[in-house]
Amino acid sequence: MFIELLVSPSLMLSIYIRNWTLSVLASSISFVLNAQVKDTLFLYNQSVLIGELKNITLGKLTIDADDVGLVNIKTTKIRTLRAASHYYRIETTHKKVYYSRILEDTMPGYIRIANQDTILSIALEDIANLSSFKNPKAAQWDGSASVGYSFTRSSKIGRLNGDFSLKRTTRRLELSSSYSTIITQTDTGWTRDNATGTLTGSYFINTRWQAVAFLQYQRNLELGLARRYQEGLGFTYSIISTNHVRLRTGSGIVLNQELNTEGVTSPTQVEIPFVNTFNFFSFSKPEMDLSSTQNVYFSLSTKGRVRHDGQIKLTWKVITDFSVTLTLYDNYDSKPPGINAATLDYGIVFGLSYSFTR
Repeated sequence: MFIELLVSPSLMLSIYIRNWTLSVLASSISFVLNAQVKDTLFLYNQSVLIGELKNITLGKLTIDADDVGLVNIKTTKIRTLRAASHYYRIETTHKKVYYSRILEDTMPGYIRIANQDTILSIALEDIANLSSFKNPKAAQWDGSASVGYSFTRSSKIGRLNGDFSLKRTTRRLELSSSYSTIITQTDTGWTRDNATGTLTGSYFINTRWQAVAFLQYQRNLELGLARRYQEGLGFTYSIISTNHVRLRTGSGIVLNQELNTEGVTSPTQVEIPFVNTFNFFSFSKPEMDLSSTQNVYFSLSTKGRVRHDGQIKLTWKVITDFSVTLTLYDNYDSKPPGINAATLDYGIVFGLSYSFTR
């Protein structure tokens, strides 16, 4: 009671008015966003695009524009935007995450969001990733498919390669699946030389840390591996996350069950993995995306055994949603499961890729 008497009436009135103003402003933004059906993009060249905002990633915004279709625009060309058709998970380069609808800002290059009872202005160039949801509990789907074929007349050998990926993202959880294979055609038929299938679940602890669980299938006849099943648990840590560069590393524990090409099953193997993923995106023409995944496994069951699975992929966008891909892969096993099998397998794969978001 004594402390309350020391507070001046004018100060108490000022605090009340400030809180009331913030509440009204947040409610007004919510009302305007709910009333606005279409998302609107305002460019520096005075152009306006109306449609449905899909996402922002690696400094590029994707919008499904009315009468135009999917359009990809660099965020440096955007003055501001308004998006009310969905809720958005907004991850910034300052390691902050917000869930909100979006209102245009009077400052060029900025947007406004409602964070509890506070209105925040965020620079578009500070958005590392933005995903859209129809409501706070909904999810976003992303996927791609690629196929390629090569044939040598002199050897009468053809090689068919293909891969497919699908990802579902919610506020805290990301589920992804992928499969890739290389099939060789000879006079006697077809053989599946190399294949990898992965199912991964990632839980966002915060903007830097993720808890990861995965199941994987592998086949590599060059290394004498007819089949390998892997189950793993671990954590990954984001080292760099900007508009152009992503770098993530992680570790955990992996269990393997292997069957070699001679039909012999080995005891369950226990390994410690070290995983590193890198992604760089270039906005210059042509638009290219360079990604690298390098995984090293140290066996706790077989002394001295070290494995490495690596992939470097260059994606060159030709037209909207279609790209040409060039992939360099390698698989190394210091003690391969097959008898007299090679310890190293590598190759170059070309393909035509289609990607989608919904």
